Amino acid sequence: TLPAFNFTWSKGDESAFQIRGAVTRAMTRPTIEQINPGEDVNAEDGEIERGNPDLDPFRAWQYDIGVEYYFGETGEGLFAVSAFFKDVENFIVADQFTETRAFDSVGVPSLTYDVDTFRNGGEASIAGVEVNVQTPFSFLPAPFDDFGIFANYTFTDSEFTDENGNAFTFPGASQTTYNIVGYYERGGFSTRLAYNYRDDYLISPSSETDGSNAVFGEEQGRLDFAVRYRFENGVRLSFDALNLTEEQQYLYWDDVSRLEDIEFEGRIYTFAIGFIF
Repeated sequence: TLPAFNFTWSKGDESAFQIRGAVTRAMTRPTIEQINPGEDVNAEDGEIERGNPDLDPFRAWQYDIGVEYYFGETGEGLFAVSAFFKDVENFIVADQFTETRAFDSVGVPSLTYDVDTFRNGGEASIAGVEVNVQTPFSFLPAPFDDFGIFANYTFTDSEFTDENGNAFTFPGASQTTYNIVGYYERGGFSTRLAYNYRDDYLISPSSETDGSNAVFGEEQGRLDFAVRYRFENGVRLSFDALNLTEEQQYLYWDDVSRLEDIEFEGRIYTFAIGFIF
């Protein structure tokens, strides 16, 4: 059962101010990797990796409240501030233990393996504030009145505590993220230049009793560019240039000097043609 309660308050239909709030119960199921009943055995290194099909989904109570102000002649501009809090239970964490196994059918004798898998355990909380600004530059003279901007900033304070009492930030949650998008739209033509940033974030909590060897991702900023054109006959053309800054993904254990993995990603260009009947 996942109940949800949402409300909106304003002085009237023409009011520029609105207050929005929500209380919801959410559920996130395990990934396919986490519940995969198969296993990968490496007898040479003495390691076994497997999923756990008995995992339960983790659940959370979510609380949101925000204030919105619409401005401009037609209310196309927006300034919004919102706060959120999430209380997560039954979180899925990495699990590691030893196990003695023999695989006689393939000639592998009895060995003691380090087993990497997943289990339910630990609690987490996430709280934060988000600020959004959206406005076209319709107050400027032509041709600058067709430009506009989107921007948002989020500060997140999160904590995940495992069964051993070790505290981490919530996996995947950066403390600071922001996005800035400049755009131009006229007729069927539109273009966007977007910069997205996030600071360091936890990828995988530690399976060690002392909390060591957790995997983190380093801060990252990406610049993307997009162009769209819509013809009146329904044809659409699009061009995207992603990761113009050629940002790389750098993963590390506990400290940025302890490299776990690095992935070099160059610029990605895509071109697409579509048609709407």
